[in-house]
Amino acid sequence: MIREEKIGNVAIDYKFYSGEDLYSDGAIEDELLYAVKSHKEEEFNTIIDKKNDWAFLYHLSQIRKNIVSWIPFKGNEKVLEIGSGCGAITGALAEKAKTVDCVELSKKRSLINANRNKEHKGINIKVGNFEEIEPYLDQDYDVITLIGVWEYAGIYLTSKNPFHDFLNRLRKHLKKNGKIVIAIENRFGLKYWAGCREDHTNLFFEGLEGYTHTSSAITFGKNELERLFNDTGYQSEFYYPYPDYKLPLNIFSDDYLPKKGSLNDNSKNLDRSRVTLFDEGKVFDSIIQDDMFPYFSNSFLIMLKVKEDSDNVEDKVVYSKYSNERSPEFRIRTDIIKSENNELKVKKYPMDKKAVEHITKLKENYDNLITATKDLPVQFNACYLDDTGCVFEYIDGNNVEEELKDLFCQGRTDEARVIIDRWVKIVQGMATLKFVQTKEFCDVFGECPLADIEAIEKADIDLIFSNIIRKNNIWNIIDYEWSFDFPIPVNYILYRILKRQTIKEIRDLNLCDYYGISEQEQEVYERMEINFLRYVYRGHTLLADSKIIKPKYNLKQNVVEESSVKVYYDYGEGLKEENVEYYFYNSSENIIMDIPLQKNIVGIRIDPMESSGIVKLKQIICKDEEKEYIPSMQINGYPIQERYYLFDTRDPWIYIPELNKLTKYLHLELGIEKISSEVVEECLKQHSGYKKLKLKEKLHIK
Repeated sequence: MIREEKIGNVAIDYKFYSGEDLYSDGAIEDELLYAVKSHKEEEFNTIIDKKNDWAFLYHLSQIRKNIVSWIPFKGNEKVLEIGSGCGAITGALAEKAKTVDCVELSKKRSLINANRNKEHKGINIKVGNFEEIEPYLDQDYDVITLIGVWEYAGIYLTSKNPFHDFLNRLRKHLKKNGKIVIAIENRFGLKYWAGCREDHTNLFFEGLEGYTHTSSAITFGKNELERLFNDTGYQSEFYYPYPDYKLPLNIFSDDYLPKKGSLNDNSKNLDRSRVTLFDEGKVFDSIIQDDMFPYFSNSFLIMLKVKEDSDNVEDKVVYSKYSNERSPEFRIRTDIIKSENNELKVKKYPMDKKAVEHITKLKENYDNLITATKDLPVQFNACYLDDTGCVFEYIDGNNVEEELKDLFCQGRTDEARVIIDRWVKIVQGMATLKFVQTKEFCDVFGECPLADIEAIEKADIDLIFSNIIRKNNIWNIIDYEWSFDFPIPVNYILYRILKRQTIKEIRDLNLCDYYGISEQEQEVYERMEINFLRYVYRGHTLLADSKIIKPKYNLKQNVVEESSVKVYYDYGEGLKEENVEYYFYNSSENIIMDIPLQKNIVGIRIDPMESSGIVKLKQIICKDEEKEYIPSMQINGYPIQERYYLFDTRDPWIYIPELNKLTKYLHLELGIEKISSEVVEECLKQHSGYKKLKLKEKLHIK
């Protein structure tokens, strides 16, 4: 076996490699390796869309970088990344630091990492178990990262107190005033209460119940973490990635917590199906109002420093928002920064070289807008350009959308209407000419067939309520990123304010009709909006629109045992409770399911109900890219007539022991009639000539 390997600029050290990958996602890693070898990083989004698979999204998405790319670096740092995996975070660290030393258990994942990041300098990967490699690591790292790693300490360290021991070992490799960066799920994250499965066990409520059924990776709550860090001699600083640390689009902190209404992105269950016990957005609002958000954040990002190290007073990022699902020329990051004297400022950065022009244009937008609105009671928060981005003044206060939400919640609709009417009239006052369609307009918004309509010459189309702060009778506009220097219909901007980009209570008022925006106009403006979104995203699929999103079932209307089909997946290790999904139905007479199958699934068991009864198996077909086939099946019921099976057990199942590796999904159509055991016995007497199917062996769930 080779001891070392060089791929591009990346060095791989195999001296500690056992010769076998003890942790693997199977054949999917071969596909990932081929993908990174044959494609550039800017092509990864296309691969993700084409593959339609969680593994490709998780390992290749640029959004993974967001967890660390906001952290300030000076550029000369020496970083140790433990558990570097397929290199999603490695590339982000290499862009910011001088050197990145990686420790990774898997050779295959290290090869994926090296091939995708081969253009970066300063990356060195040691393949093997951390416990064996640790004594040979350097002792002067500025930053050590544990992104989705620390929860596995109990598996990979031989210690009675593995979580304490892990942190104690890292201290001797940390430079004075260095930091450890940990990303981990919150055991008490709201999504787990609401019906998401525990990430490592695939079981509902497993972390909340204290991991009573499993003993693999475990996570912690905030208080428990703080005690643990204190016991091991560290001071901690908590940040809160949202929706979670795996694919974060926002990073909050104790200095800048979310406000009511800001956490409404709770539906993207991309890795596995889930149930929904309540409206997470509304519950988050209640939690935020009671100052409890830090304890229910879905994930934590924690900065650790040794207690004895000095406290450096410097500018600090307290909030970061990413817009990197856009086309490269519009990908930006927005930070809120707290200065040494506790003053706040906002800064926007380009996240791609192609986005530099977009950031630079923000100052031009500002100059144009203050001139065009000089006679109106509006202000735009001032900005200036520096070497790395565009800096804005921070305007404190609640935005108008929050103000309106509170009024609607209190039933004070008339007061809300007064505010809305005042803003509409201000926006209408910005119109100074008749609309003329230009080529530049068509490039962004498409054709607009409307004639003789009022327009704004230099327009900010994003004058929505969430971008406005009312203060001292001045309407402060805090975001003018989407401004254009060609005429735009004023009613299109009002359409966005009143219908397209607003809260439900305002949409329900049908104010477009009230302000004279006809149905015909609204149809035109909707097409304009769609074209504008195409312009911004250039065909890139948003996470919210991804085909990867798994089923989400509302248990306000359903009960798991009564209205669901239970599906077990066999990944070559037999049938296990952690590898189960529930598919819910509304009508027991006509259940239609398309069950997606990963390539490493070798068998599947379907439990149609949790009671005795009759199942009509209307259709069961396996499908791959080219053909369909009927699989061989084992059924623990009595065939009473064609396609009908009688089950005299509370554990009925249909087992498909062998699946073609190319099978993409299983199409299932069935009907269910649940009947009592007494009726089952009567049915059996009537069909005594039928024999129960003989099975080679009983199927037990581990």
